Amino acid sequence: MDHIILSAVSSLFADRETILDTCRLMQTTLTDNCGIDAECEELLQELNVVAGVIRSCVDENATPAVDQSDYRRRYTSYVERYESLKDRYTQLQTQREECETEAIRIGGFMFELRELDELPIAFEERLWHGLVDHVTVYYDERLEFHFRDGSKITEQL
Repeated sequence: MDHIILSAVSSLFADRETILDTCRLMQTTLTDNCGIDAECEELLQELNVVAGVIRSCVDENATPAVDQSDYRRRYTSYVERYESLKDRYTQLQTQREECETEAIRIGGFMFELRELDELPIAFEERLWHGLVDHVTVYYDERLEFHFRDGSKITEQL
């Protein structure tokens, strides 16, 4: 089995510089969070405004002349808007974290690929964990190696 893994890694090694260039581009793209950060800043500002409107609405309700059905309608509308903004903010934060995690994963892949000096290489568990994301085994005895950079190489048993 080791020879199949090494064959797949050797195929990857053959195009190493192109793969590393692509990984650098992917990593740069994944870590460029300017758009996410700008939208998060806008959301935080809007969250503060809506929170202030909610407070004003509650304060206004403290006066005896406020129609309660109108108050509940406005209050509910403001709270729904606040929750919607908060959900979007959470989604963006999650997206940002996922991008950063993926960039780190690709960085590890790049490190391992750069560390390969020459062929033939010997099987090492560190190599396996650093380069291979997972392997799909097919009924016709094909193994599809999915590398951490997103590339795939198919080998036959």
